[in-house]
Amino acid sequence: MYRRQLIMMISIIALSFTMLSTAFMLLSYRYMIQDERDDAARNVGYIATFTTSYLQQNASIQTDFYRNYIASIALISDCIVLVADPQGEVVYATDGSYFYNYETTLPTRLVEHVFEENGYTGLTILPGITQESQYVAALPITTGSGPWMTDRAMVLVAADASRITEMWNATATIFFFSVMSVLLIAIVTCSIMSAYQ
Repeated sequence: MYRRQLIMMISIIALSFTMLSTAFMLLSYRYMIQDERDDAARNVGYIATFTTSYLQQNASIQTDFYRNYIASIALISDCIVLVADPQGEVVYATDGSYFYNYETTLPTRLVEHVFEENGYTGLTILPGITQESQYVAALPITTGSGPWMTDRAMVLVAADASRITEMWNATATIFFFSVMSVLLIAIVTCSIMSAYQ
């Protein structure tokens, strides 16, 4: 009787924690991805709006003021900001502390998606810029002037996807040790109560 009651109580507790931990992991991971997506979309929106209004007043974005603006956005948001011309060739690329001279072109599929769907959000690798998957949000620049500044220019914000995984792993580790501690306490308590009964 003691053995059966102990096994039943431990099984119920283990099942409960398994269901709870599964739900927690899925929801927390989804929340972190959603949070990263919202941040990237918000930041690329700021840059696209500013770039559009800036080009209405100036002939070019090749100025120190514009460079400082996108560098500050990149530094605050801890991401890479890219500005590309109509063919997808990178004009600006900065992480906030340094401007990179990438002589590369963005994937054709990505460029077409931005202009056809009026934006892009998702995980992708940017060849020649990043080796790992990045969470990328992109918007077209709808107004402009100058030789390459047409309605087909674009801005992108790329956030390191591994950062989400690291945060999730840290949260999962804390949750796992909490669950194990509670489970151990519950097993000892159940054992004592069952033995006493």
